[in-house]
Amino acid sequence: TDSTAVSAFVGEHSAPAWGDLNGDGLPDLVVGNARGGLHFAWGMAYRPPVPDTSNEPPVFTEALELGGVSIYPNPNGGLFHLELPVAATVEVFAANGRLCRRLQSGAGTATLRIDRPGLYLLRITGGGRTMVKRVIVR
Repeated sequence: TDSTAVSAFVGEHSAPAWGDLNGDGLPDLVVGNARGGLHFAWGMAYRPPVPDTSNEPPVFTEALELGGVSIYPNPNGGLFHLELPVAATVEVFAANGRLCRRLQSGAGTATLRIDRPGLYLLRITGGGRTMVKRVIVR
């Protein structure tokens, strides 16, 4: 069996969510359950060897992650301002993985209100690209 596999099942109604929670460039896993429990699996620093492709032409020239997004102030009491470079869908996930809210916004400034304190992940999708940001409501 593969010892690096992680089970996302931590009880009935478990819900996984992925994102780079600690800024190390590796995907981290948060799994919540109906009882309010959270389980964290931090990304591992091991990366398999990558062949040297320095002499090969690039396959693509643009990053796949949506860039140019600003969310401020963070943390705060629940009122966030988002600067979006393109029209986007913003999905708000609670720490247990539950989708709390989904909104559509045009390019420019949008306002997002989250009423309950806690850690949330925002999945922002626009222009064929996606990014995940975390916000904290005090």
